Amino acid sequence: MKPHRARIVYKGPPRLVRAAYESLLPEARKQPTSAGKVSLRLLEDDTLLIEITAWRISVLRAMVTVYMRVLRTLKDLYREVTQ
Repeated sequence: MKPHRARIVYKGPPRLVRAAYESLLPEARKQPTSAGKVSLRLLEDDTLLIEITAWRISVLRAMVTVYMRVLRTLKDLYREVTQ
């Protein structure tokens, strides 16, 4: 059985993208379960690339949901702070 994969490409203001990367990096590094794996990369054009791999589709869906919610929260917070 092949693992399921998802890729999240996040573009935005450079400060927000870097803050998102730095906020998510500790969580991605510790990865408490072997059911899924997360890889983060900060690309040259201030784009955050999140790659998620999981053996079960339900785990993949849960991991994607968590990372999308964190990104949304950071975006909302950034918007409030910069207004």
